[in-house]
Amino acid sequence: MTSEIDVYERLIARRDCYWVQDTKPDEKGSFGYKHRKLPLTRKEIDQSIVSKSLTFGTATTENGSNLCKCPILDIDNHDKTKNIIPIIETLCAAAQKAGLHPVIEASSGDDVNDGCHILLPCQPTLSSKVRFVLKDLILNSGFNGEDVEVFPKQDEVKNDAFGNFCKLPFQYHNKTGKRSCIINPETMKPFERQDAIDYIMACPDNVFYEIPGREHPTPPSTEAPKQSSEPIKSDIGFEERFGLKNIKPCIIKSYNEKWVLHGNGEEGHNFRIAIAGNLFYNGATDQQAHDFFSIQDDYTERTTHLQLESIHKYLSSGRRPTGCKTIMDQCKTLLNGMCGTCKKKPKEKKPKQVTLDGDEVKNAIGKGLIEAWSNSLELAEQFQKATPVYYDISKNFWIWNGNEKYYFRCDETDILSNLHKKSGEEVWESTKKREIVECIKITGRRREVKECPKTWIHTYSGIVDYITGNAIAATPDYFLTSPIPHKIGNSDSIPTIDKLFMDWLGDRKQVLYEWLAYNLVDDYPMHRMLILFGSGRNGKSQYAELLTRFVGRKNTTATDLEKVIESRFEAAKLYRKKSALIGETNFTAIKSSARIKALTGADMLTAEFKNKDPFDLTNTAKITISTNNLPESLDKTEAFFSRCLIEEFRNQFEDGKSVIDTIPEIEYENLLFKCIKLLPALMEKGKFTNEGTIQDKAAKYERISNPFPVFVEKELVEVATDQYTPVWVLREMYRIFCVKNGFRVVGERELRH
Repeated sequence: MTSEIDVYERLIARRDCYWVQDTKPDEKGSFGYKHRKLPLTRKEIDQSIVSKSLTFGTATTENGSNLCKCPILDIDNHDKTKNIIPIIETLCAAAQKAGLHPVIEASSGDDVNDGCHILLPCQPTLSSKVRFVLKDLILNSGFNGEDVEVFPKQDEVKNDAFGNFCKLPFQYHNKTGKRSCIINPETMKPFERQDAIDYIMACPDNVFYEIPGREHPTPPSTEAPKQSSEPIKSDIGFEERFGLKNIKPCIIKSYNEKWVLHGNGEEGHNFRIAIAGNLFYNGATDQQAHDFFSIQDDYTERTTHLQLESIHKYLSSGRRPTGCKTIMDQCKTLLNGMCGTCKKKPKEKKPKQVTLDGDEVKNAIGKGLIEAWSNSLELAEQFQKATPVYYDISKNFWIWNGNEKYYFRCDETDILSNLHKKSGEEVWESTKKREIVECIKITGRRREVKECPKTWIHTYSGIVDYITGNAIAATPDYFLTSPIPHKIGNSDSIPTIDKLFMDWLGDRKQVLYEWLAYNLVDDYPMHRMLILFGSGRNGKSQYAELLTRFVGRKNTTATDLEKVIESRFEAAKLYRKKSALIGETNFTAIKSSARIKALTGADMLTAEFKNKDPFDLTNTAKITISTNNLPESLDKTEAFFSRCLIEEFRNQFEDGKSVIDTIPEIEYENLLFKCIKLLPALMEKGKFTNEGTIQDKAAKYERISNPFPVFVEKELVEVATDQYTPVWVLREMYRIFCVKNGFRVVGERELRH
C-alpha cells in the first residue's frame, strides 16, 4: 500500500535543506518558518506525519539543475474574506484544457476556502519552462499575480542559493491546528487520507508543452554578460506581460532585451531604483515589480522585497520617481546614448495645475472629463479636489463626507462607485481601474491630514474647543472621523433626562452626566471604565442606549470582554470610536487584566483590520460594561481596581415602552451644551463624583464579583455551629440572598467550586 512517503518521494525536488514552521506565533500572530541547511531525512518525515507541531516545507527547485518536480499554484485566503472556490475551479478547468492534471490541496486545514495549493506533479522539468506555461495559464484565465502565485518563483537557483519553498501536503498547520487535505474535485470536500494518497500517486505526470510561436526562457549556462550591450532574447514583451502605460522607453527596452544590471556598478543600482519608482508610480503591483526583476540572474525574493519597500516609502512621502535628466546623468554608459534618439523624448510628468474651486471641479467631472484625461494621476488629483480621500499608512481609505464634514473608512469599491456617480463614466475595465486606484492611493497618501487637538469636540454645529470655547470650521485638512450627531443647544434644561437619571441613581446621578461628557473627548486621560451593575429592568440598558444616541451610533461599537482582551481584530473595532459597550460578561474569572489596563490607560497596543497591515492603537473609546454579574479578577492590584467605576442600579421598573424614545432632540442638544460646560472642571479634578478611594472601589468590586462572603457574614451568623444544616438549605438561602440583593443566581455546580 502506498503511503505519504511515496507521495513525498514523487514531489520533493531537493533534499539537502528544508524549512520548519515555528510552533509559536510572533508578535503579529504569524507562524514563520526557519531554514535548516541540513538533509531532510526519512526519520524527520515520519515524525512530521504524526506530529502536531513539526511542519516541513521543501525547496521547489533543485539548485544547479534548476529542475522542478511539483510546481504549485498558491491561492491564499487565510482570513476568509472572499470565496476562492470559483478561482480554483476556473484554474483547474484551464489546466485540464491545457492537458494538465491538477491536484487540489486545502493548504490550511480541511476547508479549501481557507487557502489552496493546486499541485501539478511532473517529471523533473526546468523551472523556467514551468513558470512560463503557468503564468500564461493564469493570465489567460483572467487572474494576475495578486490572485495566484506560482511556485517556484524563480527561473534559476544558483549552486549556493536555496530559492523558494512550499509546505508539503499532509503536514500539520500550527496556526490553524489542522492538517492540510487533498480535495475531491467533484465534491470540493476532503478525501480520506489513503484515498488522497492513492489519488496523487495515480495522477499522471504533467507535461508542460511549448506554447506555439513563443519560446520560454532558459537560464544562462554561462556567466551573464557584464555589459548591457549584450541583450538576451526576451520571452514575452513588456507591454504584453504588464499592460502598464507611461513607462519610460529605456525601461521597456531593458526588460525586452533583458539588460544585465548587476555587472554595471552604481549605474546598474541607480537604474534599478529608477525602474522600481517608474513602475510603482504608474500603477504596478508588488508582484509585477518582482516579475520584472526576476529576469536578473542575481534576483532573490527577500532582497528585492526589502528594496521595493524602501521605494514605496520614498514615493508615499510625496516624492516623485527618478526623472529622465537624472537617469541620463547617472546611467550614461548603460543607456549608451539612446536618450538622444528616443522618439518619445519622455519628460517628467507634472501634476496639472488646477485653479478651479470645488463646485467647478464637480461640474467638470460631471461633463465627462475622464475621456479628456489620459493620465490617471490627473484624474485622481481632480477627484481629490471634489471628494477628498486620505490613504493612511496601514492601507485604509478614508473618504470625506461633505455634508456632515468628516472622514469615514471605506474600500476601493466605494471610491470607484463615488467616481462613477460623479462622472457618469464607466471605470470598471481592469487595467484602467487598477491605474485609477493606484493613483488615488498616491494622491491620498500625499494628502496632509493633521490630527485634531485633544480638546476639540466635533458636532453638527462645527468644532468647539472645550477649554477655550473657540469655534472652528470642520475641513478635510484635519482627520475628523467621529462627529457628535447633534447641534449644540443654548440651555442646560433637560427635564426628561434629569428625571430618568434621578429615577436610576437618585442623588448619585451626577456621575452619569460626567461619564457622558467624558465620552465626548478623543483622549483617555482618566483611566476608568464604567460598570453598570444590577439585575434586570433597572435602567442599565436604557442608559447605554442613551449614551449611544448621544455620541452617535457610528461612534459607538459593541464588543465582548473576552474578545477585546484576546483579539487584535476586535481591538481594531475601537479605532477612532468614542464609546465601547460591553454587555453581560462571562462568569469565569479575568485571568489577564493587562489588555484592560492598556485599553483604559492610554497605552499603545497592536490592532489590525482584516487584510490590512497591523497598526499601533491608543484607545480613546470609553469602555462601559452593563451587567448583572462581575467576573472575579485574579489581578488584585491597585492599578486594576482604580479603573473600576462601579454604579449600582438598585431600582426596578415595570416593562413597557422604552423611556429613551420619549426624549426630544432639543434635550440632546441641551445635554451636549451641559456636558461641554462640565468638561473643564472634570478634567481639572481628574476623577468622577463620589467614586471613592481605591480601597473603597476594591471592596465594592470584591463584594459584587463574589457575594458569598457577604452572605456568610450577614445570613449565617444565627446558624448554630454545633447544629447540622443540610447543604440544600444553605444553597436555597444563598439563592434567596442573591435574588433579594440583585446578584446573579449561581448554579449548583458553580457553587461547589
